[in-house]
Amino acid sequence: AWQVAVDGAVDGWRGQFWSSRPLDSTAPGELRSRIGYVWAVTPSLSIEVSGTHFWYVDAPIKGAAGHSFEGNVRMTWTDRNRWRWGLESGYDIRFHSRVLEGSVEYDQPLPRWGTYLEGRLYAGQNMADEVLPDAAGTDVRDSYGYWGADFRLHYRISWHTTVAENTHTKQPVNQNQYWSPQLIGSGGRTWFGLSASYEF
Repeated sequence: AWQVAVDGAVDGWRGQFWSSRPLDSTAPGELRSRIGYVWAVTPSLSIEVSGTHFWYVDAPIKGAAGHSFEGNVRMTWTDRNRWRWGLESGYDIRFHSRVLEGSVEYDQPLPRWGTYLEGRLYAGQNMADEVLPDAAGTDVRDSYGYWGADFRLHYRISWHTTVAENTHTKQPVNQNQYWSPQLIGSGGRTWFGLSASYEF
């Protein structure tokens, strides 16, 4: 897929517009717009409230949502060893879904190469009352767990420009087939990506 994103931050406000267009896949294209606010409760504890609007392009399943909106609350605590522990809950008004996710993140400096490795492990549970909200006369529910890991290796090539290698893996457990991009129910997925970002 080709993916493009624009991120911005002003004081405690955070915003993002993100777009993904698959090149050869049954997964739908997607557009996201997100805005949130972060409160620094203490130097090591923060709370973020955010809302995300999703647009799905060319969904492969009849009755799948064309768009949805999700609200989230996330708490992040950084311990004395710089491990970041997160707990997040969210609710989607189209799928009537509730999600609870825990995560731990750590940035490992690699001074020999002039970079660092960003790592994240996470696990959660998603419960939805309407998997196919745009299908008339259906009542498809689902509840599944999941776990995964993200890794990103950064290289700053100029004052404003960074390139990164990204690896993401996710494993759902007992997922309904209509929630799976492969349309075959539960199955692990792994992504590899290269990205470039410009900061100003």
